[in-house]
Amino acid sequence: MLLRFLEIDEPSHYSENFDSQELEMGYNYSAKVRPVTLEMDVSPLQKGCLVEGYFDYEASLPCARCLEPVTVSGRTSFAMEVKPRSALNIPEETETEEELGETDEIYIDGEVYDTSELVKEQMYLLLPERVLCSEECNGLCPNCGVNRNETKCKCPESQDPRWSGLDKLSD
Repeated sequence: MLLRFLEIDEPSHYSENFDSQELEMGYNYSAKVRPVTLEMDVSPLQKGCLVEGYFDYEASLPCARCLEPVTVSGRTSFAMEVKPRSALNIPEETETEEELGETDEIYIDGEVYDTSELVKEQMYLLLPERVLCSEECNGLCPNCGVNRNETKCKCPESQDPRWSGLDKLSD
């Protein structure tokens, strides 16, 4: 949804559905986010508008040890003021954010704010960098790549030769 924030003249409620999306999380993996429904209240300000809202989310990320999918879910809420860059008198860029207390201020060029970007930004802030399917996850074998949670690996246990000096201490 494109929010024409300078045209808001009375408090309004908006609800918007977003399709599933895949977010690139870095380190060669991505999060598969299921559809979300964004609920937001928009109120006019002297220059811009106040956007307050929330959405429930559910995403699938790979386990950091065995790469099996792990589901992460929850609810996020946000509050921000969307204002035109001209209200700040700063050099032109695409977007600037300043955090002041509980409400973020976002200054943008033009008169339209894309709420799909808002959902993406919130998801990047919410999703953990690393998840485990369980604390007892054995991960993948570094030699043959088998998932050690499902089958016993036949590879010999190898020890880093740099630690061999410590073996003499246990004798």
